[in-house]
Amino acid sequence: MGHRGSVIVNLFTVLILAGTVVMGLYFFVILLSPSIFLNPFPPSTLPAIAVLPSVTPAPPTSIVPTFPPLFTPTPTFTSTQPRPSATFTPGSEATTPAPDITASDVTEVTAAPGNTETFTPTPTPTDTPSGPTPTPSRTRSAFPFTAQENAPIPVQNFANSAGCNWMGIAGQALGLPPGGNPIVGLIVHLEGGGLNADAFTGSKTAYGPAGYEFFLNNHVVQTTGEYKVQLLDTSGTPLSDFVIVNTFADCSKNLLLVNFVQNH
Repeated sequence: MGHRGSVIVNLFTVLILAGTVVMGLYFFVILLSPSIFLNPFPPSTLPAIAVLPSVTPAPPTSIVPTFPPLFTPTPTFTSTQPRPSATFTPGSEATTPAPDITASDVTEVTAAPGNTETFTPTPTPTDTPSGPTPTPSRTRSAFPFTAQENAPIPVQNFANSAGCNWMGIAGQALGLPPGGNPIVGLIVHLEGGGLNADAFTGSKTAYGPAGYEFFLNNHVVQTTGEYKVQLLDTSGTPLSDFVIVNTFADCSKNLLLVNFVQNH
C-alpha cells in the first residue's frame, strides 16, 4: 500500500511539472504574440493612422514686374504766333491788358503711327594736323662700330680667280662718316661652320686699304644663321655686336661683304 501511494505521488508530481512547463510555454507564446487566439485578454486594435494630405508648393511667382507697353511721347508744337500786346489809344486813361493765351492757342499735333522720325547723329569731322610725319631716330648702339647698312651684301666673287669654286666673307673697317677713313690693325673674329678664326683689317687690300677676308668653302652652299663675325680691338675687346651672315647656293652670291663703320 505504501509503494502504491508513492507511485501516485510521483505521477502527481510529474503532472504538476508538465503542467508548469505547459503553462510556461503558454505565457511565453502570449508574450511573443499578444494577439494570438490563445490570449484571453488580447490587446485592443490600434486605430488606423490618419494620412494627412501633402502640401503641393505653388509655382514660383516671377519677381520681374510686368511693365506697361512702351510709352511713345506725342510731340506737342506751340504756336509761334506773336503774343498780342497792349495798344495805347490817345485820350484814354486805361490801357488794354494783353489777353492771356489759352489752351486754344496751342496747336497739338499727333504723330501718325508708323511714321516716327528717327534722329541719326552726324559725326563731326575732326581736323587732322597736317605736316611732315616725324621720322623716329635710331637708338645709339652700345658699341662704337656697327655693320654697314644692308650688310651682309651678297655679290659675286671678284677678289680672286677661283670663281664659283670659292665662298667667303670679306670687307673692311671704316671711320666716322662722312669720309669713313679706313682703319687698319683691328681684328675681325669669325665663328661658325666649324671655324673659329681671326683676320686683321688691312690684311686683304683687294677689298680696300683696311680689307679682311675669310675663306669658308670651295663650293657654294646655302646656310642660315651658321656664321657670324664681330669686330674687336687688339686686346680682344668687342667693338661691335655679332653680325649674322647667311650664305647662298648661288655663284653670283658667293662673296658676303660686311663693312664695319664707326658710329661714335
